[in-house]
Amino acid sequence: MVKRLTGKFIAPIPFEWFDVSKLDAHEKELALCIWHSFKLQKKNPFIFSYKKANEFRISQWKVKRVLKKLEEKKMIIVERSSGKSPVITLIIPNGDSYKKIEI
Repeated sequence: MVKRLTGKFIAPIPFEWFDVSKLDAHEKELALCIWHSFKLQKKNPFIFSYKKANEFRISQWKVKRVLKKLEEKKMIIVERSSGKSPVITLIIPNGDSYKKIEI
């Protein structure tokens, strides 16, 4: 089933960050939502709202589960605080280190 999102435009995504061959369907779905939030807020790191995920029809539970997977794949760094939305930094692996994605 294809999810239709009226009025949503996803800005171009760098291939180094969004390598679809390495992502499963849930990871792709959340990665697009994260990228959309990143481009709207125009800063890195940024606060990722569960409400934004809900606009993409992604549950809060799925977000929490998939954020861990995206962290393991070295796409993001997540700062978590009890009772608050996560703060996400988008990164691109660079050998043993990483570089932060700039606006």
